[in-house]
Amino acid sequence: MFTSEGCSRCPAAEAWLSRLKDSPKLWKEFVPVAFHVDYFDHANWKDPFGSKTFSKRQDTYAEAWHSDSLRTPDFVWNGTEWMGWYNNEWQAD
Repeated sequence: MFTSEGCSRCPAAEAWLSRLKDSPKLWKEFVPVAFHVDYFDHANWKDPFGSKTFSKRQDTYAEAWHSDSLRTPDFVWNGTEWMGWYNNEWQAD
């Protein structure tokens, strides 16, 4: 998941992601990872976990998907952008 502390929708996505730690599928079918991007940073505020490396990683995915925009939260599942967390389309149990 690509996230940022500057993103208003990210806390809900991060809460969803953290619930996966109790799934029996953890480490067998998925490995949840949160990458904090830095493109919300500005002179007066920076995400303390943000990284240009993570922003570039997301940009590389977006190029592969032929997308001209980046968003957070943004999930990647097997190299594909996945938005099902929002609708609870996938259950970890």
